[in-house]
Formats: sequence, C-alpha cells, structure tokens
Amino acid sequence: MAMLGNCICVNDYDPPELYVSKLVKARKNWVCYECGDPIKRGSKYEVATGLYEGDFRRYRTCFTCVCVRRSLFKCGFVHGRLWEDLADVYGGFDEDEGEEDWLR
Repeated sequence: MAMLGNCICVNDYDPPELYVSKLVKARKNWVCYECGDPIKRGSKYEVATGLYEGDFRRYRTCFTCVCVRRSLFKCGFVHGRLWEDLADVYGGFDEDEGEEDWLR
C-alpha cells in the first residue's frame, strides 16, 4: 500500500477476472460489507459482483463507505478492508483497546 498525494493505493492483491458495480436503492435491509452498519430499505448503496479465482462474490457497501472509498482509494482497493487500510495509512487506533471506530 502506498500514498500518492491524496490517493491511497492498495496494489498488493490479485484483481478480479470480471467486476461490475453499480449504485442501487435497497429493496430490503442489508449490512455494509465495509463497516457493518445496516443498509436500510430505501437507501442508496453499492452492489458489486466480481469473479475471483473462479468464484463469484457479491459485496454490498453503504453509501458513506462508497464515498470515502471513491475519494481516497482511486487506484485500487480490497473489499472489506476500507477502515483497516485507512488506519494503516493514518494510524490512530489500537485494536486491543477497542478503538476500531476512530475514523468514523
């Protein structure tokens, strides 16, 4: 992982063979794959589907996490690591002390 200007680059992963994402309106309640917060029916969120090493995976991300990721991770990211990667770059929490929500 590297920091280029205002962009955090996560490039230590194998990209998917196929990847499609879109913003949609929730027709039922979901849970954000990044932060674990609820995605309530009627709210905007991202649904992403990718083919990783022969397996299809689907990720649902709340609009807040999508905005943070699009602002800071312009040259690569790994689903499910948004807040952990931000903490790695900016520091600021100790998991043993239960302060994993320091940035939100």
